[in-house]
Amino acid sequence: MKLYCVFLIALACVSGTFGDRLKCTLKPAEIPTSWMDTVDPCTKAMDSQVKTEIEASMKYLSMGAHFARETINRPGFSKYFFESASEERDHAMKIIEYLLMRGQLTNDARKHLQKRPVRFH
Repeated sequence: MKLYCVFLIALACVSGTFGDRLKCTLKPAEIPTSWMDTVDPCTKAMDSQVKTEIEASMKYLSMGAHFARETINRPGFSKYFFESASEERDHAMKIIEYLLMRGQLTNDARKHLQKRPVRFH
């Protein structure tokens, strides 16, 4: 215990003596902005893939709801389709996060994602 107290006092003295010289200082990062630019056809293809993934997710949700109905009552099928819908939604989210990271999520994709009506058959 005495050794611990001596160590703390010594550490306080050293930090008081050297002050700010013991602090770690880093220069601001110089991140090039050229990596943020992607080729337009690539961005359009990714936007299209987001739409495809979301549509697939909605179809799986619709099928899961169908098999979950009381008159059909197939819980195994229902569970499979609900899990598949979640997986497709995760795929879309990963692409959207990538586009956001690259600064390439266009207004067209945002509008499309917001205006699509959801239809269950």
